[in-house]
Amino acid sequence: MINVQLQDELLNIYLELTEGKLYRFLFTGGEFVSISKEARYHANEIEDISPLGASAIVLSNLAHKIIADFYYRINKPKRPYKVLWSKEKAVKWLLDSDFGF
Repeated sequence: MINVQLQDELLNIYLELTEGKLYRFLFTGGEFVSISKEARYHANEIEDISPLGASAIVLSNLAHKIIADFYYRINKPKRPYKVLWSKEKAVKWLLDSDFGF
């Protein structure tokens, strides 16, 4: 379960690794991954300080993809974000796109 505590721990690790600079990130969602309601709202709150310049999310579960697409239509991220079905397409999108950073 992705919760606020985990998000904060990961944010601190990402900030340390990136020295606060924006980078392209690729995430994969396992078959049983879930995110708490509080963590969904918290993600918007920490977006401005996050080093996630662009995020590609790879999901293999149709239900997760539908939920992710719906959520991000309502809570539009400030930075580039895309849900894809394969790591190859996610890497291509991240590398081929000009995000301005």
